[in-house]
Amino acid sequence: MSARIIKRESKLANWARRIALFSVQLLVIGVLLHRFAKIGSLELTNLLAVSIAGALVALIIGLVALGQIWSRGTLGVGTALTAMCVSLLMLAIPLWHLPSLLFKPKINDIVTDPRAPPVFIALLGKRPADANPLDYSSKGFAERQVRAYPNIRPMTLERSREETFDLVLNAVKVMGWDIVASQPPSDESAGRIEAVARTPIASYADDVAILVSSARNESRIDVRSASRYGEHDFGANAARIRRLFTNVKTGLEEGEKNALELALARRAREARRVREEKEREERAKEAKRRLELREARRRPPPPVQPSVPDEQEPTVQQRRRDSGRGWRRFWERFGE
Repeated sequence: MSARIIKRESKLANWARRIALFSVQLLVIGVLLHRFAKIGSLELTNLLAVSIAGALVALIIGLVALGQIWSRGTLGVGTALTAMCVSLLMLAIPLWHLPSLLFKPKINDIVTDPRAPPVFIALLGKRPADANPLDYSSKGFAERQVRAYPNIRPMTLERSREETFDLVLNAVKVMGWDIVASQPPSDESAGRIEAVARTPIASYADDVAILVSSARNESRIDVRSASRYGEHDFGANAARIRRLFTNVKTGLEEGEKNALELALARRAREARRVREEKEREERAKEAKRRLELREARRRPPPPVQPSVPDEQEPTVQQRRRDSGRGWRRFWERFGE
């Protein structure tokens, strides 16, 4: 009888899969708890760090398990590959932000005008006590921001403050930010909007303050975007300000396009009204002309006056005869 060889499954491959699945579950649970306000941002950051570290450990154990399986001929190739794929998917998140971490400045507060940054008023009571400080001048970010983001500047529009404020408010709503305060501009103060912007997946909260003021014949938009936690924002605040300005420009272009379409439609309606009125006048004139012609046909013709023959001019003999008769009458009356 031939002995049957029974291959054992690699224990390292099983451990790699367990650690990888545990890291995924920890990541998902942490994000869900944070989005539904069960845990804070610091707790979520710690859970993310543990899950990323677990994914890295699972990847290393999976590689070791593949080497062991190759050398000893044990089972578990699929298990080890599964653990490695899950780990790589999790590690893709920090690897995606690695260039920003290496090449972008260590800043967590971006303003369009470092000399006069907008201040937070309504959001002061909503920021946690352990959040980053809001004193921009004391952080020393101005020089680093100017070098890294020279294009982050106030935006000016050739519109009134009221129109610009409406454009900014619509852009904030389109971006899905949670508006905490919205104060339209007045004679005493500039327009102000304070909102909370959250990251798409982890739902980290960043605070945004927007001022809309007048600048000669233009209106000016100043923005400040500050992260509540972390010393590095990976360029998120600067990108957020750019997206806001892009949405404002888009809203302005759409407004101008709608205004042009309304003007063209109004002009077309006016031209159609004038044309229809002219056609009505022509139809009224034609109807009046036909009516007069019909009445003229129904009217009886005027009576014909008999023609009087012209008196013939007397001849020379008749004039002589009449003249002689006149003299005879005269002498007859004289003799009597």
